[in-house]
Amino acid sequence: MRSLLFAAAILCATSPVVGEVEEPGNRNGNGANPSPALNAAPDSPQREPRVAKKGPGGNGSPKGMQQTPTTVTSNTLEMDYLKQMSTFKGNVYVKDVSGDLRSDKLVVFFDPKKQELTELVATGKKVIIDAHDRRSFSHRAVYTAVDGKIVLTGKPRIIQGRSIYAAERIIIFKDTERIIFEPKARLMIYSDEGKSPLESFGLDR
Repeated sequence: MRSLLFAAAILCATSPVVGEVEEPGNRNGNGANPSPALNAAPDSPQREPRVAKKGPGGNGSPKGMQQTPTTVTSNTLEMDYLKQMSTFKGNVYVKDVSGDLRSDKLVVFFDPKKQELTELVATGKKVIIDAHDRRSFSHRAVYTAVDGKIVLTGKPRIIQGRSIYAAERIIIFKDTERIIFEPKARLMIYSDEGKSPLESFGLDR
């Protein structure tokens, strides 16, 4: 999770071409974009695209091991250097070696001087984060760098194995993997027989 969210933000903060930006109805057979396209702001600095590397072979990894880039795709991407933010809209998909994120909209706020993420906000009818052996569902996911936490709201749920954890708000601390469910915390454990947790809540659709 830490790698996923941070890498998505670094892509926005350091490169005019952040990911593959597609036009609606312009996908090829395997769902990928034929080519990246982005009209940068007229006064924005023109820099060579830089892709954050994660996993084996990234910064600090042993030499000779494969490097894995983080990919961000969406229908549209707007870069606003004055407001220090980047906005992805429509079928947003972040793919990283540590996990995936899907949402209708993703807004990344950053400090261009320090090239550091300040806040990341994913919203939509169904915001899905797959990381490790957990999958979370919510309407809104907010990551703040100052305290290193992810806050899920809007009927948030975390599914792990055949268990569902739910509350009105779920707080994930990325550095310690500590999770707080509040208020109205609930734990539902499903047996091996019958419907899966995803089917029971209609989250498999």
